[in-house]
Amino acid sequence: MSNGIKNIEEALRTPEPAVADDDFSAGVLARLPPRRRRLATRRWTLAGAACLGSALTALFAPPLGEAFAAVLPWMIPPHAAAIVAILIVVTVPALFFLYTERADR
Repeated sequence: MSNGIKNIEEALRTPEPAVADDDFSAGVLARLPPRRRRLATRRWTLAGAACLGSALTALFAPPLGEAFAAVLPWMIPPHAAAIVAILIVVTVPALFFLYTERADR
């Protein structure tokens, strides 16, 4: 039994022979258009839209600030609590997105 397992392992670990394609793959890759660079405007548009959405939420949803202020153990005005909550909710994903879309990666 051990000998059979050893033969299977050897068969699985041996490299397969290269497929002769007469440089077909290299020719196809050479004809592809150059890779497009990601635009920074897409990143900043998303971050700006998130900030605008946060500002509109802060203006039109005062209960958010009151609810957040009610949970905090110290006294803080509802508007300030809403701003802090929105900054946390928006800033963390925006920073993560900007970090993952860096040009040097």
